[in-house]
Amino acid sequence: LAEDTARKLEAKLEVNAIQVDDAPSTVSATTIYFRGSGNEDEAEYIASEFFKKIEPKIARLEAGTGVDRDVQVAIYLGTDYASSQS
Repeated sequence: LAEDTARKLEAKLEVNAIQVDDAPSTVSATTIYFRGSGNEDEAEYIASEFFKKIEPKIARLEAGTGVDRDVQVAIYLGTDYASSQS
């Protein structure tokens, strides 16, 4: 699901998916994390333009999460998104 979603995001929103991996644990609600306050608008844009069938959470990406430092916006796909794809 992560690889397929990354390809769709790249095609639709022209984002650069630099780290595609599974979330560290299963999450029920898709969450779009942003690294700095300058990336919050980008996270909200992705939520409104790509995840129209669900209402993803938006939160600040905290240090120590294992996400590459070059990643400004990280998306953890939840079971809500997986269900919306069937």
